[in-house]
Amino acid sequence: SLMGGQPSVEAPTTVLVIGGTGRTGAHLVRRLCSDPATSVVVLARDTAKAAALQDTAWPAPVRVIEGDLGDVDSWASHLAGVDQVVTAVSCGVRTVADPLGVLGVTRPPANMPQRIDGEGIARLCDAAAAHGVRRIVAVTTASTGPPWSPPAVCLNLIAAASVKWEF
Repeated sequence: SLMGGQPSVEAPTTVLVIGGTGRTGAHLVRRLCSDPATSVVVLARDTAKAAALQDTAWPAPVRVIEGDLGDVDSWASHLAGVDQVVTAVSCGVRTVADPLGVLGVTRPPANMPQRIDGEGIARLCDAAAAHGVRRIVAVTTASTGPPWSPPAVCLNLIAAASVKWEF
């Protein structure tokens, strides 16, 4: 539309993609980059991986922030000016059964689903609300059905209860 002889230009929508360097997330970033009305920001644990995707897979420049859902407070200030957040996080943790202690598993890894999919997403929601983010979209395996469905039960058994924590 024209206002006073000048075309109106809307500011681009800023979308933060968490998990943007993973299989699903990299596709989401590529699709978002193809929309000229969208400014894309990626939160990445591995900035070198993000730089490689910037050079090979993403059709437009993205701003990369180093961080993860295990420590939302360290990067939450970057949510200022973000309109929407998309999470495509996958912990990649597999359940290790070691009831006799023979495998030497002493403590769980830092990226356990409870810490990332449960507590991390909860902290993200609080931080996003505090910074005026309008929408959060989660792309998760929780879409396999209710937590008691056969696919969800199977995933919970092999992936450290990840579907449980995503719900």
